[in-house]
Amino acid sequence: MRGIFQRLPLASGNVASNQLMSAATATAAAGAAAAAAAAAAGGSKKRKMNDGDAVDAAGQPADDHHPPTPQIGRKSFDRSLHKAIAALLAIKNAATAAIQQLQTKAEAIKELIESTGGKLELTGGIEGEVEVNVGGRVVGVSRKGLMLDQLRRTYFAHLLLYCVDALPRDEEGRPFLDADPKYVDWLSDEISMAECADASAEEHEIKLDDTQKEDPIFAFYYQLFLTHTPLDIDTQSHDVDMDDGDKEVAAEGGDEGGSGTDSMGDRLREYVEGYKAAVVELDGAAGHLKDFGKAMGPFLRAEDGTAHEVKTVTVLRKRVSATEATLSQFGPANPLYKRFSGEIVGDVPIRQTAVEHLMKVVDFARRLRLEHRPGSIVKHPIARNMTQLKKDVEMYGLKMEDVYRPPAPLLRFEETREVLAMTEIPNPSIKLLYSSTRDGGDFGTMVDKVGDASGLLFLVNHNETHRFGVFVDGQLKPPAGYKVPHFFISISGAYAKPTKIPIPEGDQKVRVAGRLASIKAPNVDKRGKLYLGRGYLWLAFGSPGPADDVRSMFQWVKKEDMADGYIGRRNDNGDGTLADKFTFTAKEIAIYHVKSD
Repeated sequence: MRGIFQRLPLASGNVASNQLMSAATATAAAGAAAAAAAAAAGGSKKRKMNDGDAVDAAGQPADDHHPPTPQIGRKSFDRSLHKAIAALLAIKNAATAAIQQLQTKAEAIKELIESTGGKLELTGGIEGEVEVNVGGRVVGVSRKGLMLDQLRRTYFAHLLLYCVDALPRDEEGRPFLDADPKYVDWLSDEISMAECADASAEEHEIKLDDTQKEDPIFAFYYQLFLTHTPLDIDTQSHDVDMDDGDKEVAAEGGDEGGSGTDSMGDRLREYVEGYKAAVVELDGAAGHLKDFGKAMGPFLRAEDGTAHEVKTVTVLRKRVSATEATLSQFGPANPLYKRFSGEIVGDVPIRQTAVEHLMKVVDFARRLRLEHRPGSIVKHPIARNMTQLKKDVEMYGLKMEDVYRPPAPLLRFEETREVLAMTEIPNPSIKLLYSSTRDGGDFGTMVDKVGDASGLLFLVNHNETHRFGVFVDGQLKPPAGYKVPHFFISISGAYAKPTKIPIPEGDQKVRVAGRLASIKAPNVDKRGKLYLGRGYLWLAFGSPGPADDVRSMFQWVKKEDMADGYIGRRNDNGDGTLADKFTFTAKEIAIYHVKSD
């Protein structure tokens, strides 16, 4: 695939593709008549309009620009002929509409490229080095090295080759990358070694050693900068020449008469399929552009430039730099912010510490700003002298502990920590398996996304005020009913704070229906596709059911199983629900894999 950082058209293509496919199908069906019509076109009879101008059988002017519509002269044959012509005209009209859509989308993707700080052409070509100030240290990165196969499709290469002009500037006007200088310095050396190996027809794989993998700073930037993308890098302009495209289609078409009606229909279908494939490819590229912009956007300067002003302190003749955005996230009263602003820090003495420790503190703050992926963990820095590093981190107003990012909009920071603590899994990490917002509400899709993962955290957002979850210490096993340890969690609404709701061991039963089956509720004509807690929570629940969407739910808990402090809704028997209603359609459901890191 060609690089996306160039003037390439993009279209959503759904409507136009369907129109083209429908028209092509109709034309293929009428292919025999169309071929006969083409052969008979030269001998078609013309009739005269009152003013004497020649017209064809369809009433259109017959001239060099509008050749006469072919006709045979026998109505039964001409009827089929006109169907074929109508189909061809439909294809022509659909193609015109598709080109208009492509033009609109071409402008949209161009705007998307520029909004993410990118250029349509490489910045500075591929010769020499990209000189960039990284966290206070000037680093040179080989442009040719960035074009190697293992690097050219990474975020780092795209950032430095297409977006370097959008980076903040230091006091000497150099591009500034708000990242850890030791990591980028190491990566630059690795790129150089890979380039040397490539020149000798050898290979040098850029990867972390075991020690670096345990370093949260190296692990973070390695994953972030060396994320691969299908987007390619162009070494020269590849603007599309529409005339060349026309010649290519003409060449594929063969001789004017064609090679038979079946071949004509096949070619029409091939053209439509080719169009659809190109649109899908370009739509995918637009999505990858958005992902790139989301990941690399924090490094690019804001329009007004204020948030990315580069601030520097010098300690023992070593410079440590960061942007205003990194330092100001804790507020102007924070000791770290004041350290870089040159202010005296009130009653909190800022004693001299090792430059290495200051750099680690700054990068901890930096990673706290950069890392906002759902479910991620910002790990605290490490050093040989952890006791001293802890003192230095806390001296600057930070806590020496890992920071969990909410796995979804359903949870806030502290809620994430409390919910994960309830699982009693040591050093828990979580991975999103299924999201109704992303994947839709189909039961089969949910089962496929979850797969055979064990340790499943179900999170349900009923209506923002009422949120709850279930932790299943096992797998989903369709179609089956089985016992597995699990418990419920009230996040908000039913209790004043996140609360664990244990259920009796005898009720810790899960039942999963087959794809084409359902589970009937006892004593009522209602069905669902999955229940947890022996019916405390039903998914895809309906009457008679099952519902088409897993977000259609029923949730309740016996009054004797409710934890103390319940403030939610009750039924006539005193039983409660963790949602706002017993039967409801959730706004969102997500399922995460929780494991020990």
